[in-house]
Amino acid sequence: MRDIADKAAVNRALIRSYFGSKDEIFSDVVRRRSALLLDRRHVLLDEVLSRPNPPA
Repeated sequence: MRDIADKAAVNRALIRSYFGSKDEIFSDVVRRRSALLLDRRHVLLDEVLSRPNPPA
């Protein structure tokens, strides 16, 4: 958590107050990144399916 606080230029207590634990930070990062990746996946899938001969 020290590295995260240093890179974010905030106090470690602030991070612990907001997230609670390292596990909660990890879960939040995975949740946020997963949403972005899923959105991108849908865009790419729509592009493929809009082609004249989409793969079966």
